[in-house]
Amino acid sequence: MAVSVAAYGARVGLETFILVSASLPPEKLNPIAIYNPILIKVDGDYGKLYFDSLEIGKQNNIYFINSDVPFRVEGSKTIAFEICEQMNFEVPGYVVVPTSSGGNIRGILKGFEEFRLCGLINKVPKMICAQASGCSPIYNAYSSHAEVMSPVENPHTIAHAIENPYPPSGNEVLRRIKENRGTCVAVTDEETLQAQKQLAKIGIFG
Repeated sequence: MAVSVAAYGARVGLETFILVSASLPPEKLNPIAIYNPILIKVDGDYGKLYFDSLEIGKQNNIYFINSDVPFRVEGSKTIAFEICEQMNFEVPGYVVVPTSSGGNIRGILKGFEEFRLCGLINKVPKMICAQASGCSPIYNAYSSHAEVMSPVENPHTIAHAIENPYPPSGNEVLRRIKENRGTCVAVTDEETLQAQKQLAKIGIFG
């Protein structure tokens, strides 16, 4: 999301601040930096950064476009809409969503539900919340039948985009997955790399 925020900020001429984890590798930073935002690397708990940003925003009258703000969730509905359109409104049985903070999967599920309410589709797919095994707080709670998740200590995965030890929408995702009769899975780094190779063989970047 940092790339798109930086790009839109450049497009409309806004001074844009991007906060990222200090451990983010250069190949992830370069696509952000090319839009010339004010890029701030933050040490410490990346999950806590979300809550810190809300407090900073309140004190300085700044609107932070975080992962589960209402506009972001509403925007993610369009993923569901596009899936429906591309499949001629014959929706799949399952939709797998790599999940970090939880706003994306919430929006996709909401999109399917709204299309069903409109009568455009006749069912809502079961959602599969996919997390990296090195940082899987939602999966951990789901697999242990817990009602709420616990933070992951010392997260470690090559899937940096979904490496959030304490997702702000995690408990909501847990509740919605159960209502939807979906499931959660945790994927190892080795499985992630293998899946990338398999997708590359058919021309899909993953």
